[in-house]
Amino acid sequence: MGRLFWKFFAAFWVGLATVAVMITAGIWLARWFDLMPVSRIEIDRLHVFLDTTSSLLKAGDVRALRHITAAVERRTHGAVPYLLDPRGQDLLGGSIGPALWAQVQAAPDQTDLSQARRGLGVVQRVAMPDGSITTVFVPAAALRSALGGRTDDSPPPFWIPLLATALISTLFGGLSAWYVSHPIRTLQWALQRVAAGQLDTRVQALMGRRRDELAELGADFDRMAQRMQLLVGAQQRLLHDVSHELRSPLARMQAAIGLARQQPERAAAMQDRVERESMRLDALVGELLTLARLETDATPTAHARLDVVELLAEVCDDARFEARAAKRDLVFTANGGYLAEVSGELLYRAFENVVRNAVKFTREGTVVSVVAEVRSTGLVITVSDQGPGVPEEAHAQMFEPFQRVGDAGVDGFGLGLTIAKRAIESHGGRIEAHAAAGGGLAIRMSLGRADLLDPPHPLAA
Repeated sequence: MGRLFWKFFAAFWVGLATVAVMITAGIWLARWFDLMPVSRIEIDRLHVFLDTTSSLLKAGDVRALRHITAAVERRTHGAVPYLLDPRGQDLLGGSIGPALWAQVQAAPDQTDLSQARRGLGVVQRVAMPDGSITTVFVPAAALRSALGGRTDDSPPPFWIPLLATALISTLFGGLSAWYVSHPIRTLQWALQRVAAGQLDTRVQALMGRRRDELAELGADFDRMAQRMQLLVGAQQRLLHDVSHELRSPLARMQAAIGLARQQPERAAAMQDRVERESMRLDALVGELLTLARLETDATPTAHARLDVVELLAEVCDDARFEARAAKRDLVFTANGGYLAEVSGELLYRAFENVVRNAVKFTREGTVVSVVAEVRSTGLVITVSDQGPGVPEEAHAQMFEPFQRVGDAGVDGFGLGLTIAKRAIESHGGRIEAHAAAGGGLAIRMSLGRADLLDPPHPLAA
């Protein structure tokens, strides 16, 4: 058990014990001082009985007294009087000890039941017809029994309610503290496992049927651990792919240097080869740095308010120039402007990668179509080529790093679409691939709703 458990346990226990002791002490004091309310009916009944007893004594009818006391004894729970003559003998056949008789003789008359049950009892002296004095005596214990009070002179044992309070408080406090501290200790255990590298750790199943904030915290932990597991796995795969991609140009550079040493007459050609491979490495490092910034959500430039459609038009102008040089063409159409707070550098890079990729793969003599549609829900950009296309099962795979599912002879690292996907998603958008209507591949990029330029200004080329 951790310190948190004992803190909760102590807090619950002290609180419950304090309340229980106060309640128990109140009840105990009420019974000890005989403060419990007494039924008025019982008091009136005893008064009537005592008055009747006194009247019959004055009349000298002892025989009638015996019949009445026998009938009333059951109803008064034994609160029948002693009728004591001057010698202390009970006229009804009972008896009291000499010590008690001495106290009765010394006591003044007391017929108030409230006072009598707190003292010696009822003491009433009645003059008999022959001139003698008979003492009517009802012990305080009998009065308290009849009226619902305690029957002895000692207080009820205080340790019994204290022991019951301690046991109940301990049980309830322990269960309450365990209920609160158990999920926290489970989360601590899970965090220690994750810190040790066991990213497959999950805690929601260990929370049981809880539906409180701690259970929600466990669910959040599971989502965090799952996300970390995916990210670490992706980073490990990316590191493996990067090492493979770097090894190839380095191996070609080493081979070129070796050939230049063995064949000095080919040194110039080998230098050109080394230069190309170094440029290839530089381009690869640049792509990796861009992808790393996107993976860590660190954009290289601040967001600014600009027209995304105009940004796309600039990309298409540059790509059209390259496409026509390669005996291809590009057509761009838009139905309006789209003004939004975005990172222009990131979106430019994303659009450039997708559009240049389409120009690269479309067949000679064909046209790449770029359509920007401003809708009520946002901006949708569709880039379609007329190339060999991509199998449907590879549409999602092509956005992963170093995945080249098209023509293997085309130059590239397989990072362009990955960067485009991260850039679009960092703006809350989506990117997906599907087969184009006339053959080839279509890439659709969607950005959420933003302020639209009014009036719209169609762009076409």
